[in-house]
Amino acid sequence: MNSRWNELWPPPAPPDDFALRVLVKTVELRPKPRRWLRVALAALVPSLCIAVALSLSFAQHQKVEAQRAVVFEAQRHETEERLRRLQSEFESANRREQELQASLERANDEATRSKLQAELELARRKVARPAARALSVRGRATAAKSTCAPGDALCDQ
Repeated sequence: MNSRWNELWPPPAPPDDFALRVLVKTVELRPKPRRWLRVALAALVPSLCIAVALSLSFAQHQKVEAQRAVVFEAQRHETEERLRRLQSEFESANRREQELQASLERANDEATRSKLQAELELARRKVARPAARALSVRGRATAAKSTCAPGDALCDQ
């Protein structure tokens, strides 16, 4: 019965409204969202964030390593200077000892010999002191790194 009714009395057509037609056409013509663009942005944004974080971390690491290199270089220069100074002291004391030894061999009287012998002993102690000090500094450095047990015959070498 309903179909017959519609034939006899059709439903009223919607009013011919220009604004409504423009709105409907605009909605119909609107570009559809691009799914691939959303996926690309979803992958790109976190990737960029990670890249920025890694670059900042790397820059910080480079800065710390540069500071550490400067400190190590300063320590190396200081150690080399100390080594040169100790070698110089050792060589001058060694020359002085050789001179005293030569003078002792040329000395004729006993008083001069005893005086030169005392000076020679003093010079030998001066030579031994910087060497012992250098060895003790080196010994402390290796002892700090050593994992040997005290009194181990293999570690004492």
